[in-house]
Amino acid sequence: MVSCFVVDVDLVSLSTPKPRRFNLARELQSSVLTNSVKHNIIMSTSAPTAAGEQAAPSATAPLTLDRLAVVGCGVMGKAIVKGLIDNNFVAPAHVTASVASDDSASALGAYFPGSTIVRDNITAIKSADVVLLCIKPFYVRTVLSEPAIVAALQGKLLISICAGITLAQFAALIPNTRVVRAMTNTPARIRQGMTAVCGGAAATKQDVLLTVKMFQNVGRCIELPETQFDTVTALAGSGPAFAFMFIESLADGAVMMGMPRKIALEMAAQMVFGSAKLALDSGEHPALLKDSVTTPGGCTIAGLLSLEDNKFRGSVARCIEATSRRASELGQPKK
Repeated sequence: MVSCFVVDVDLVSLSTPKPRRFNLARELQSSVLTNSVKHNIIMSTSAPTAAGEQAAPSATAPLTLDRLAVVGCGVMGKAIVKGLIDNNFVAPAHVTASVASDDSASALGAYFPGSTIVRDNITAIKSADVVLLCIKPFYVRTVLSEPAIVAALQGKLLISICAGITLAQFAALIPNTRVVRAMTNTPARIRQGMTAVCGGAAATKQDVLLTVKMFQNVGRCIELPETQFDTVTALAGSGPAFAFMFIESLADGAVMMGMPRKIALEMAAQMVFGSAKLALDSGEHPALLKDSVTTPGGCTIAGLLSLEDNKFRGSVARCIEATSRRASELGQPKK
């Protein structure tokens, strides 16, 4: 006996596929799934929103650090370590940080009670299996050329947040050290950072995963190929400066129209913060969100046209291009 089923099919829907509406959240997730095959991408799509909140960790990933050394614990080093300690990713007593001056050592010791603060990089490195390198790019070659430091780093995991210093350069300087590059930004201070990571040839998948878990304590984190790191430096690393200038410029305009500066700055900052959160949470393309504010013949389109007249889009895009090109020069020897 042959069973026959009749299904009512809309032939129009088969012949003419409906247009797929752009969704930022969906595209991010799709990109992660697609690129994970090519680049082993791991991404946190939900940044911590308050102290102690973070993305659920992978069952196979280490949940905590045993011992961490921070070489050059300045603004970014402090931000990262604070996030790690506050989220119980590492115990304060298991952190050793090196700084350049006695005043910095005293201030950092008060900021991280229970941690060890030293002025000797070698002592810090020897105290831990994972080393976070937070020094200025132009100091990297000098610091890592010291034979004692090269020896101390042997067999350890070095995580570098130094802009422009490539994995190949690290491999030449410290050939027996596993290296992961990371580029983060100053909003990590309030656990709203954006970080990209990339593992060197000697780094294991577990090394990269541990690094991702570390930076998820201070915001979002994604793994990308190193070829994109100069752009990451421009967009995520330098980007906050551009955003702050935009906020300041918005406030200047409001001041020109008679608004007190303190109120103008608060309003501009909250507007940018809320707009960014809306773009991330709603998943809508920024162009659609822009259009939802733009009434035909209204004041918003007048302002948008003024920006277009002054080459706003091109200026911002070229800003990222110029910054990326400069980032590629940071790790090169001075001529």
